[in-house]
Amino acid sequence: MEDGLPQFTMRLRDRRVQTSYPVRLTCQVFGCPEPEVSWLKDGKFLTETPTRSIHTDESHFYTLEIERASLDDCGCYTACAKNANGSISCRCVLVVDKGIRAYVAPRFHYELEVAHAVKVDGDLRLRTQIEAYPSVGVVWHRDGIRLRPRRTATMTLSHDGIAELILAKVRNRDAGIYTCTATNEVGKVETSTKVCVIGADDSINIADNDAILQVNINPPDIDIPYSKVPLFVTKPLSTEAQEGDTIIIQCEVVADPKPEVIWLRDFLKPDYYRDAVHFRCIGAGPQYRLEIPHAKLDYTGTYSVLAKNEHGEAKAVISLQIYAKGQGRSDSMDQMNVKRGIDSGSGFRRKPKICPPKFYSIPHNRVAEEGETVRFQCAVAGHPMPWCVWDKNGIGITSNTRISLKEKDDVRILEIAGVTLEDIGLYRVTLENDIGRTEATARLEIISE
Repeated sequence: MEDGLPQFTMRLRDRRVQTSYPVRLTCQVFGCPEPEVSWLKDGKFLTETPTRSIHTDESHFYTLEIERASLDDCGCYTACAKNANGSISCRCVLVVDKGIRAYVAPRFHYELEVAHAVKVDGDLRLRTQIEAYPSVGVVWHRDGIRLRPRRTATMTLSHDGIAELILAKVRNRDAGIYTCTATNEVGKVETSTKVCVIGADDSINIADNDAILQVNINPPDIDIPYSKVPLFVTKPLSTEAQEGDTIIIQCEVVADPKPEVIWLRDFLKPDYYRDAVHFRCIGAGPQYRLEIPHAKLDYTGTYSVLAKNEHGEAKAVISLQIYAKGQGRSDSMDQMNVKRGIDSGSGFRRKPKICPPKFYSIPHNRVAEEGETVRFQCAVAGHPMPWCVWDKNGIGITSNTRISLKEKDDVRILEIAGVTLEDIGLYRVTLENDIGRTEATARLEIISE
């Protein structure tokens, strides 16, 4: 290796961890001569303590490890690499909190109308809007039987939480009670409507048990209320996007006097992050929005908006999930292959480029009851294909009678059967090949009776 400045091949990344859990901040740096790496927190040099260690390995990975994170460990951490040719640094923000208290169970901004009518051969549209953190899964049922997508049935969930069911060319058999169920790790909600199918020549409004069935499913107009204490007329919604997208998070809040509105990222002001210049807070009220151009994968996290005046304050919390370009929560593995330039139909494969490990999707935090089976999974890429290692609280995980480690195509799965309180912890998956290394973490919380 020729003489030169140190170069980071893996930079520090922002981390979030629960109090009392271990956390590792790791970077990889090369240089000639071999650089010396020093660590700083909020601009002050760090040394080893009984609960904080600093170490490196033969692969040039440098790690700062905190055995039991506390609220005092929150801050901006910097790794500075220096040799005779100069110095270079990278930094990250560590957030320590008390766990899943920020999770928001699903709730409806507006529910399905009580009843609907649609003419034979017409189209039925049912729509509702959901807010939740983390993101929800939505399932539709008719008379208790789950509906599946087909040629005449479309089910969608937009980035702003609008869930819609569209049935084309409705028949008499499509009449019944329709239910939309939204679920995440901390809750479940349902909303239902009665659908009546009528003849083509019949009136669209008919009486049924003194209720009027109608096709109009748009939410009613809402008058903007008056409030001295800050009040959300429209709360922001959890959002999913791809890297490179422009993200707009919107809300509407009223108060007298007009409130001060602050946007937070992982419960810290955005200007705490080095990417602060990319975040734009817009609006003089009552509408406010946060614009994030050219989203990056590490923008994934918890975002909140705080409105306060002399009478009080109000806060709303949402999640933002950024996926790798061309990937998404609902993409199948076949779709992933096509988007990476693999043509499975022609038999022709492009020669893959050498590249470091990368996550197309990462494992998510889970909340489960004792005895349930929990699965963490991720989708990965890299050439050569990276090997995968799982650990819990820094201790390696191997397969046993309860724990299964599975690989299927590009998917890596950790499955734990019959979880107990002993399984609570921070789970990490590490990918590594000859080019580099990356990692992702997810937390497991157990609810006991």
